[in-house]
Amino acid sequence: MEMQIDPIFVAYREMRIRNLPEQTIAAHLFNIKKFIFRIDKPLEEVTESDLKDYLEKETSNKSGAYPKLISNSLSFFFNEILKFKLKPYDQEPIKMSVVLSQDDYAN
Repeated sequence: MEMQIDPIFVAYREMRIRNLPEQTIAAHLFNIKKFIFRIDKPLEEVTESDLKDYLEKETSNKSGAYPKLISNSLSFFFNEILKFKLKPYDQEPIKMSVVLSQDDYAN
């Protein structure tokens, strides 16, 4: 009989090894457990579309930091722990502000 290792425990252990703060670990575990509870399929069958649908439902009317937190939690879990290659959240490119020099003002 093969012993199954709980992926939540593996995620917890990996975060401890990486020396993440306890609050960060708790937030990641909460988001991972909530996703697993809400999704209605085995983890092996989860697709990028499932993750994006979940994020859309969970983050509507929320601030910009909240979607990123959930996305980071799920990305860590699926990419680092389960070794899937999923990208649940596309970050918007950072827009650089234009700064004019004194010469630009003079012209």
